[in-house]
Amino acid sequence: MTRNNFKIFFRSLWLIIALVATYLTLADHIVAFGGDGRPVALFFTTWSVWTGLAAAILCLIFTLQKKEESGWIHYIKFTADLMLIATFIMSAFVLPEKIWLSSYWTAGGIFKHFLLPIFTVADLFLFDEKGKYHISFPVISLALPLVFWATVIIRALLARTANGGAISSELWPMYYPYGFTNLDNGHSLGGLCGLLAGIMCGLVLIGYGLYFVKRIKK
Repeated sequence: MTRNNFKIFFRSLWLIIALVATYLTLADHIVAFGGDGRPVALFFTTWSVWTGLAAAILCLIFTLQKKEESGWIHYIKFTADLMLIATFIMSAFVLPEKIWLSSYWTAGGIFKHFLLPIFTVADLFLFDEKGKYHISFPVISLALPLVFWATVIIRALLARTANGGAISSELWPMYYPYGFTNLDNGHSLGGLCGLLAGIMCGLVLIGYGLYFVKRIKK
């Protein structure tokens, strides 16, 4: 198998995994798919998976067309890597679904938190030459995570204003994706913003780790 054929095979498999992960993300929340009815875009994992899917589609298209990937595609891929690595770390070691428990090894856990991050990061190391990733990428790749968190917070604040300053407990699942985002359960806006600032710093550290490892390895 030639390198180009292997590249096509790998990226085709990556795209299939991304499509399955996307379906499982939708199935978790869309009622018609048997989901819980919560907004699909309420979760960081959803945004991570969608970004990984976008990177997989673009990379395969350019490979099939035998064109060199442009800088903005490398930026999308780097953003996907950053978000999917963070999703894996959070799901495996921070949130209740610990990697050593059987609850992690569901179809969703395997595709969204394990296979898709592995294939997305592996593609970067297998096929991208050194010098394709700018030193600013770990910082500017925070744009999408920041949009996500701003959307979640603003949506919750608007709902609280419309409901007399608080969201009733039965509606918490529709506005608060994670316990630490719940502004009606003892968490202050300042504390939440401080925690998110720490998460952003963690993403920057992950990004620079990825950047320097890639810079060393061809």
